[in-house]
Amino acid sequence: VTDPAGRLWLGTEHDVLVWDGTRFQTMTPTNAEPLVEVGLLTVAADGSYWVLCDGRLRKALGRRWVLEAESIRGLFPEIWKRMGGREDHRGGLWLYDYGRGVMHVGADGVVRRLGPQDGFPGDRVDCFLEDREGNWWAGVDAGGLARIRERRFQTIDVGGEVSTKPAKSVCQEDNGTMWIATLGDG
Repeated sequence: VTDPAGRLWLGTEHDVLVWDGTRFQTMTPTNAEPLVEVGLLTVAADGSYWVLCDGRLRKALGRRWVLEAESIRGLFPEIWKRMGGREDHRGGLWLYDYGRGVMHVGADGVVRRLGPQDGFPGDRVDCFLEDREGNWWAGVDAGGLARIRERRFQTIDVGGEVSTKPAKSVCQEDNGTMWIATLGDG
């Protein structure tokens, strides 16, 4: 993953590393047990970083763990290939996963899992993006495209009908136009 400054970060079986332009420097936190199998690494604008490994999601600053999302400990017991994380502007993290849906981890470590009770259309999330207006967009298999805005979801419809086609990719042009690729409809 790259950080906002463009530096390359790596999560390996035992380390978190950052490229300093000449060589990799370790950023592995030292105030806990050794890491095993980093499954997710996300670097925030303030230099902090989130690491998912050993079934735990933790936030580090420098080389020290500063926070753990205790309520989801063990929810991700192995490395998942279809998941990701995006920092928010309040020091939290949005986690998205194909099978476990969307969760928000606040800067205080409190986790909120979004689901049907919130109007969110499904648990199989393929992609996740924040646009320049601060809206979050989730491509949901068999649920189409959902926009999260002001803590509400809005499923995007085409011609008055909500698509049941999986939204597989989403991106945004500089002018704000959203492009959505769906399975079967282009």
